[in-house]
Amino acid sequence: MEDLATLAELHGTDKRDHGYIPFYDSLFSPKRHESVTLLEIGVGGFSDPEDPSAGGESLRLWRDFFPGGTIVGLDVLDKRAVAEERVHVVQGSQVDPRCLERLACQYGPFDIVIDDGSHVPAHVRFTFDALLPHLKPDGIYVIEDTQTSYWPEWGGAFRLNARRTSMAMVKQRLDHLNHAEFKRPGFVPSDADRRIVEIRARHNIVAFVCGSNDRPSRLNRSHPVPTRSWLREELAPVAVQRLRHPVVLSALDKAGARGGARWVRRRLFGWVS
Repeated sequence: MEDLATLAELHGTDKRDHGYIPFYDSLFSPKRHESVTLLEIGVGGFSDPEDPSAGGESLRLWRDFFPGGTIVGLDVLDKRAVAEERVHVVQGSQVDPRCLERLACQYGPFDIVIDDGSHVPAHVRFTFDALLPHLKPDGIYVIEDTQTSYWPEWGGAFRLNARRTSMAMVKQRLDHLNHAEFKRPGFVPSDADRRIVEIRARHNIVAFVCGSNDRPSRLNRSHPVPTRSWLREELAPVAVQRLRHPVVLSALDKAGARGGARWVRRRLFGWVS
């Protein structure tokens, strides 16, 4: 069987030009001989939007790479002429919840979802939230072209700490791989927290690998933590420690407030004890 790089060359997909093929090869090779259902958002051929047969290079790539697979493409343009044996094409928007629900009901659950659609961060986040529940327990969700997170004209932002970009979602999900270690009152892990076990990334491409992320912390208590317990057992000891810091004590001396701070510290320490 031909390898992924050879198939990418054969079908002329731009995934080769973007440098994604080695990433996909390592990610998908373990599933190659499984009867996967793969959904790709974005069929291509946008340079000729009036031609329903334009595009489909990536869909044919996945058809040949997964010989037992079912390949589904979603596009806002009418690309049904791209469909063939084991390749299905649906017209619709990646931010239309009814379209995504119908798609999932007809073809899901999916082994693999690839978002190569609009690349608008708001769309990327919406589609991720809508389709992640329709992944199989060991499914893989891929987001391509995350560079738009840094491009305001695409809905991104110049600031690296912007909150609503695609990469902001990736950074949040990285934190939530460790949800069992969070010390936050009332925190309950979400379905995505419990399902995503691994995140892989290269230049402009990210993959979320699903599994069971329910391993508890060896030191942290189970969730959710009652607010009163959190205040007594987590916040108060930190506050006491900060009040005892030499820099804080020096500042209190200068302000003539050390006596009051001592009283607060005793009350806190007594509460902790």
